[in-house]
Amino acid sequence: MLEEKSACTRRLALKALEAAVPLLVKSNYQELPVWAEVRTTISRDYTSLLDTARSEKDPHWHQMWAALVRVMNRDLCQGSSIINMFLSIVEAGFRCPELSIREQSFDCWRLLVEVFSNNKQMNLPKRMKLICIPLKSSKSKTETIALKKFDIWWYLLNELSPHLDGLADTIFEPFIYFCFGPSFKPPLCYYFDDSFQEYGAPGKM
Repeated sequence: MLEEKSACTRRLALKALEAAVPLLVKSNYQELPVWAEVRTTISRDYTSLLDTARSEKDPHWHQMWAALVRVMNRDLCQGSSIINMFLSIVEAGFRCPELSIREQSFDCWRLLVEVFSNNKQMNLPKRMKLICIPLKSSKSKTETIALKKFDIWWYLLNELSPHLDGLADTIFEPFIYFCFGPSFKPPLCYYFDDSFQEYGAPGKM
């Protein structure tokens, strides 16, 4: 799919993989002996090809990323080596000057949050910190990206609703800053903590 030179063939292969994923996730494919080899190939070889596809502005790079993330599923949450390979692709997308690629990167991020949620990783401090990094960024001042960020924030709030009492600083306060920005007189933490200056209010995306 990723190595094929023909764009048409790559699209057809992507459609086939996307159609197969819902069937795969209903099976125990990750328990099969061959899975370890497949997992290594995806994380080592395919992520490199995905990075190239994104850098070459392949319009379907984010769909390929999403399909492979769905296949990897819970293995993304085990250790850091595999997930870091997928994260680096999207993080580079956030820094890309092309607006469309930054928008696609947020679509990828939304899926990553879902994977964490499905694998009971949402309330882990390191996961929450990771998830919030691009949501707090003040880059990309567009309505489309603002809406994508809001969608992810809202999903987070709903998924973490039983735990929000203890997540005021981590989740709820950054979300309020995102929606409304600092008040007329910003709190002291706004001046003393550089991370607060990155919080994205609608006029500061």
